[in-house]
Amino acid sequence: MSKLRTFVATPVIDIEYLKKWVFNLRKQPVSGKIKWTNPDLWHLTFKFIGDIEKGQLSSLIESMSQALDGCNAGKLHFEGAGYFGSTKNPKVIWAGVRKNEWLDYIKKQVDRGVSVLDLFIDDRPFRPHLTLARVKYLKDSRPLIEAVNGKDDSIWGDFELNRVVLYKSQLTSDGPVYSELKSFELIRDAK
Repeated sequence: MSKLRTFVATPVIDIEYLKKWVFNLRKQPVSGKIKWTNPDLWHLTFKFIGDIEKGQLSSLIESMSQALDGCNAGKLHFEGAGYFGSTKNPKVIWAGVRKNEWLDYIKKQVDRGVSVLDLFIDDRPFRPHLTLARVKYLKDSRPLIEAVNGKDDSIWGDFELNRVVLYKSQLTSDGPVYSELKSFELIRDAK
């Protein structure tokens, strides 16, 4: 049976202030290799699943549908920037997402939906973020780290999370290609 590389996320678009900052950051000269993410592909990942058998897809969709049924839409607040890795060897440059009880609840429901696959349970805390770049190597990381650290207090904007998507990811030499397998709509406030 063929496999599908999958993850659960919500697409994030139209965070213009963040796009402008990344555009300017990309123009800074660096001695190394950085792979910047395409803003059209930005997403907040709830769960990277990895490879599943095609035969598991229908039970995963049903389980996710049940877990997310009745969940409310809400606002994501994008703020700050940072990096994973060390100051001398950063691996990922990211923009932060403010955590709150509602977002934690959506994450728990996604985990509940994915549990049908009987995967290894990742006990790491949920650190919501948008991946802006993956750093392959840098001769001198100081300019990049200073630029990122200078944005600790930045408010990038808000975005309405009104759907959660099960994606298929195909890795290509031009970068990843994401395809929606199933979109789960969240309940919008009727105001």
